[in-house]
Amino acid sequence: MEISFSYENINLMLLLIGITIILHLITLRSRRKRVVKFSNFEILQRVVGNKIFQNDYIILILRILGITCIILGLSSFTIITVRNVSNFDFVLAIDTSSSMSTADFIPNRLEAAKDASTYLLDIIPADTRVGLVTFAGKPYKKIGLTTDLKKVRKTIEDINFETPAGTAISDALLTAATVVSESNKTRAIILLTDGKNNRGLSVNETVKFVKENNITVYAIGIGTNMTMDRTQLNISKELKGGTLAEFPELDTEALEYISNNTGGKFFLATNRTSLKEAYEKTIIEAKQKRIDISYYLLLLGVLFFLTEWALGATKYKTIP
Repeated sequence: MEISFSYENINLMLLLIGITIILHLITLRSRRKRVVKFSNFEILQRVVGNKIFQNDYIILILRILGITCIILGLSSFTIITVRNVSNFDFVLAIDTSSSMSTADFIPNRLEAAKDASTYLLDIIPADTRVGLVTFAGKPYKKIGLTTDLKKVRKTIEDINFETPAGTAISDALLTAATVVSESNKTRAIILLTDGKNNRGLSVNETVKFVKENNITVYAIGIGTNMTMDRTQLNISKELKGGTLAEFPELDTEALEYISNNTGGKFFLATNRTSLKEAYEKTIIEAKQKRIDISYYLLLLGVLFFLTEWALGATKYKTIP
């Protein structure tokens, strides 16, 4: 088990705790002076012992705990546990639009994607069920969930560029979500694309459906920052003539939105090595169950402060 949280507010937490302790000690010293001035402190101490001041430290501890819980609650405090990847079923969603023929990956992006996808089949347990969806201007269900990884591999190897032109990311996610929804295990989609959604449903509509069905999306963006034009694309006349869409560019914001809002993660692959690493990392991420307890920490922090206030107003009330 691991614990993850943002360190942005740690300095603020330490500062507030330090100020709280200093103010508490100053207040305690001031009260001690008042007790000595207006009463026989030695007789009072023999009667009640050190209890006259020790209750103040309970108040201090409650304040420190309240500050700590609230700051950690504002820092995306997450508990990470590791699960068996065989408890997952995956659907691969691979972009087969014309832009995937760009040669910044040798021989092109699609072939690199196919190689990385078959590599994924080598590193997952043999009893994992995998499905396959491809998409260009519309999605295609190639194969449903199956443990026959040889069949999945052969289907991936046979993938080629498809029509119509465009990049229907949302429609592909919807198709992939429908396929993986057949599973009664934890569900995940690994989406690979080099473009932006310019066909079919909006990203927001699809993300809502995916979230409602408890499906995690790991998005992989493929491509480099090199300037591209259509002379770089080795595509058929049918694909060239069919496209009316603006030449696609990788929409990292949309991919991050999809992955972040479904509990997944976004990876950017700019070469074959980083592409394989992206697939490896999806498996690592899939094995991790993240439990965000920020909300509960905020509630606990408020509870500590309410308890401190109640004790200060009743049992531990200071009488001047």
